[in-house]
Amino acid sequence: MPTKGKPSDLSPKPWQERLDPDFHLRRPRPGVEYVETLLDSSLPPGIFLTENEQSTDIVIRFPATSHKLPGEVRAAYFTPDFTLAKAFEQVLRGFSETADDRSVRTELARVAYRAFRSAWLQVFTTRYLHQFHPKSDERLQAAMARLKGSSNIQKGRPKESPSDRRNVEQKYEAMLEIATLFHQIATKVVGEFPPGSAVSTEEVAKKIWAGIKEDLSDKLYGARAAELVFSGAAFQDLILTRGGASLVKPSGWQPDELALTLLNLDEPKRYTMARDKLTAVRSKKRAKS
Repeated sequence: MPTKGKPSDLSPKPWQERLDPDFHLRRPRPGVEYVETLLDSSLPPGIFLTENEQSTDIVIRFPATSHKLPGEVRAAYFTPDFTLAKAFEQVLRGFSETADDRSVRTELARVAYRAFRSAWLQVFTTRYLHQFHPKSDERLQAAMARLKGSSNIQKGRPKESPSDRRNVEQKYEAMLEIATLFHQIATKVVGEFPPGSAVSTEEVAKKIWAGIKEDLSDKLYGARAAELVFSGAAFQDLILTRGGASLVKPSGWQPDELALTLLNLDEPKRYTMARDKLTAVRSKKRAKS
């Protein structure tokens, strides 16, 4: 007999409702309105250049700070391991919306470099242009034209900066800690059932969730990892390289394999492990899962 329900009634339930409908890994976090007010008060920024004996800094300074947020809001958003600066580092590794394979860092660097170069052109314009014989002006204008057309910004695929490298390695280590926890709990839960017992995959998954949810709530990427694992996305991806991998069959996969999958599903580009080092996969940008 056909079911007389709304189309939404016929769709599969979210994994949270199936495994534990009364539990939320993160309690509701208020305070978005405070951030909206903070952002509204951040414009216009101050922009200036400073120099020392070793380097030149181009600074964009917004007249607002997260320190102005109420203490309970800051405590909800940030931890000693996750700050606004850490979030900004992750954003810099993300792809720009206006360029398929340019990171936000690259886009910011291009704009800053053009402004830096223009500052030197302004020095020549102010101090020398139209102040000497026309022939001298011609030589100066030719040199300035070369400067306008020159750029040391690498064209094509940008290389990862050292800070980007550290950031992604730290994120992988955090994912590996979570993946190891998943492997330990799954191995323990599966071992509680006699071989060949008639137990459903859903029942095993529920016991794994019950055994891991409290520890996940303390992890920086715990909520994201739970979504990727229990929704099935992580193992659908892992199956591509580890055929037959399943959460309820921990003997078929290793923590480092799951950690790499979790990282890749949460990153704008894919990585592989080569000689115990993360290496960006050189391929066309894929649609993010």
